[in-house]
Amino acid sequence: RLNFGNSLNNSPVAADLGNISGLMSYTHTIYTFNESGNWYSLIVNSDLNTLIRLNFGNSLLNIPTATDLGNIGSLDHPVGFYPIQDNGQWYLFVVSRNNNSISRLSFGNSLQNTPTGIRLGTLAGTLKLPRSITILRDCGQVFGFIVNEGSNDIVRLSFPNGVQSMPAAQSLGNIANFAFPHHISELFRVGDSLYTFILNVNNHSISRLCFASCANASVSSSNLYNPPV
Repeated sequence: RLNFGNSLNNSPVAADLGNISGLMSYTHTIYTFNESGNWYSLIVNSDLNTLIRLNFGNSLLNIPTATDLGNIGSLDHPVGFYPIQDNGQWYLFVVSRNNNSISRLSFGNSLQNTPTGIRLGTLAGTLKLPRSITILRDCGQVFGFIVNEGSNDIVRLSFPNGVQSMPAAQSLGNIANFAFPHHISELFRVGDSLYTFILNVNNHSISRLCFASCANASVSSSNLYNPPV
């Protein structure tokens, strides 16, 4: 745990929280969230093919307890995952490296619930040692992006009928000198464009992707705080 105080510009104070309850084995991705005033984290164990949940109580300064939620959704060396809420329901999409697949875990109305899971498969063979996933809503649709260790490419997912539908997948190729792309950041918007960063293992680099806005809209638009008429 790194404590930056009141600003990320500060040099953090580090604390080693150790192997919580002895349940952590090749832990790979972490997502931390707050529900009803308490802090939690979700973590996948790549070696054990399990999902664990940490409970920090009312402060991240507490030493958490851990709960083993087991192997849900036929995980096989899970590495990257991404949570998304849709119509008040929480879902977690997890990519498994060894069986080249993606799984969807359904938590219901709270990430504190024990989820059910389903393996969505290899998505027409586009997943080749997948490593990381990110998901966003844009233009009234849900999209996802996955980076592949085995083929050094990025795959775009589109969910035609929401997150509960089977996604369609398309490889966009190696478009930014990927070399064992290991992690893809959240997509974030600057003006009308979307950006994400990807970390590469083999060439010790970072790639930046920009999804520019369309230029053929028939309705005038602006990204200014006070737009023109």
